[in-house]
Amino acid sequence: MNDVLLGVGLGVIGVLAIVIGVVHAALDTVPEYERLVVFRRGTPIGCRGPGLALHIPLLDSIQRVDLRIQAAEVAAARGLTCDLVDARACGLILYWRSNCWTCISCITTTSAWR
Repeated sequence: MNDVLLGVGLGVIGVLAIVIGVVHAALDTVPEYERLVVFRRGTPIGCRGPGLALHIPLLDSIQRVDLRIQAAEVAAARGLTCDLVDARACGLILYWRSNCWTCISCITTTSAWR
C-alpha cells in the first residue's frame, strides 16, 4: 500500500514539475522599451508587449525589438575641396524603431552600418 502511494506521489510531483516548466517557458516579461515579434514556424503572427507575453514554447520563436533611440557613428572622412582646402567630416546617425512589425520584416541587420 505504501509503495502505491509513493508511486502516485512521485507521479504527481513529476507532472507538476513538467507543467511548471512549460508555463515558465511560455511566459516572457517584456520591458516598456521592448516589443516581441512572435513567429510561428517562421511566419510572423504578431507583436506582443509590454508586460507579460504568452507564446507556445515549441511552435513559436520570438525576436526582441528595442524601441529606444540608437546611435551609429559614421567613420571620419577626409577630402580636398575644389580650392585645395583639406576638409574633414564625421557624423552620427540617430534612429529609433517606431513600428516593431515593419522593423523585423523590412530591416534584416543594422550591424553593417557600424
